[in-house]
Amino acid sequence: MQQRDLIKEQIEQAGRVLGKILSGLAGWQTTASVQQTMNIVQRQFRSELDFDLEAWLQSEDDDQTDRLARLPLPESALDELASFLYEIGQQFSMSGDPAAAQTHFRGARAVLDRVDAVSETLTFERMDLRRAVEGAMDE
Repeated sequence: MQQRDLIKEQIEQAGRVLGKILSGLAGWQTTASVQQTMNIVQRQFRSELDFDLEAWLQSEDDDQTDRLARLPLPESALDELASFLYEIGQQFSMSGDPAAAQTHFRGARAVLDRVDAVSETLTFERMDLRRAVEGAMDE
């Protein structure tokens, strides 16, 4: 019972950390380049969650799935991460870096796949995001 409570608290803490990281991006995206924003986020992920986002984005699909499964984030935080990766992909696409855009779209799709695997609910927002990610990947 105590171990379950401890694990639950760690998951909630990881979700709060991710929320803090992503909520701070609104100001960064308006004042920094896309690459600067990604550098900031990557440093935060490493220091707060001990997760190398860049290495994860560059990894193979199976490895992405395994690493993401070990990241103790609640469903809502995974939804936010998928949305963030999609938005960064859009920014890279608009700035003329299609390879980086596709990498981030692929990451967003992997996160959405993970959420679908662990979630007991289906949301219209997630369905819309998946459609947008898949559409962007086809471009």
